Amino acid sequence: MYIFEDKSTDLLSILFKKAYPDKISSGFNFMGGVGNILLKVQNLMQESSFDETIYIFMDLIPDNFETVKIYSKLRRISLQNEYKLIIFPLVCAEYYFICSIEKYFQYFKVSKDISVCINKLFYKDSSIIETEQDRKFCTSFEKYCKLILLKDSVVLDCIRHSRGQFQENNKYGRFYKEDCICDESDLACVDGRSLQSKALSYLEKYPCYPKGSFFIHEHVMTEEEIWAKHNSLVNTYNEWCNRLKSQDSKDNAWKYRTINPIK
Repeated sequence: MYIFEDKSTDLLSILFKKAYPDKISSGFNFMGGVGNILLKVQNLMQESSFDETIYIFMDLIPDNFETVKIYSKLRRISLQNEYKLIIFPLVCAEYYFICSIEKYFQYFKVSKDISVCINKLFYKDSSIIETEQDRKFCTSFEKYCKLILLKDSVVLDCIRHSRGQFQENNKYGRFYKEDCICDESDLACVDGRSLQSKALSYLEKYPCYPKGSFFIHEHVMTEEEIWAKHNSLVNTYNEWCNRLKSQDSKDNAWKYRTINPIK
């Protein structure tokens, strides 16, 4: 069983599913929040007939302590249930998507800020955070990624995650739902791309993902490789967490907590 944190109706969830045949993606469980993952798992563990391995793809952000608490609870459940839960600590959907469309930022004067995002650097001094409203919004690295995709000065309208506040964005959602054969000339559009190719470009930025995609040559990990990937992602998270903690103010030090692998 595959469990994801985001809502199934989110634009990036829609794009993610397009990298798979419908018969595969229809089995994905999108929970709409990390707290809902915990509830789902707790309910499954109470079913005596349930005997599947659960693969959990969840966001783990260094300056979001709540996600660390949920991870720790899920880890405890796995330990108590013969390692039926395998958790893959990820950054966030927006981060992997931004990595997949890096070339689309070349016509905007934000290359330094996008580099901050892609390299997971300290982001609180970014020029993209322009207003007091932006600063209040950017409470974590994940929110910084979300802000990038909300700004009309940073991304194309067809990519932007906003329907428009003062002026309607009539291209909202188009990048995630249609082939890129746009009838409106845009200098920042560098090529025509099919929806499936965009979905696969997005999918391959993830460090791991469910099997059964449209990739022609897909490596299916063994159990040993799966646990090695889990441990590698835990180590990557902890290194990132310690690095950001050292760059942030002492007042925010409590937000940064490292995690332990399941085994």
